[in-house]
Amino acid sequence: MLGPSAPCPPRTRASDTWATGCLWDCEAVTRTEGARWAPLSAVALRRLREPAADPYEDEEVRDAAGRRLGDL
Repeated sequence: MLGPSAPCPPRTRASDTWATGCLWDCEAVTRTEGARWAPLSAVALRRLREPAADPYEDEEVRDAAGRRLGDL
């Protein structure tokens, strides 16, 4: 995982696909990274709305999804 001072790697189609896939992962930390990095495609937006509104979702995932949706 990249730290706050690490340079951001260039975005590629593969990294965008990976980040979007992370939104459905079973691990909260992976879903959080997906919420932070997935491109805001129609598929990702639909998926981000679910954890953002789910009171039973992990708090970090819910917050990351809400922040991405708030950036629109």
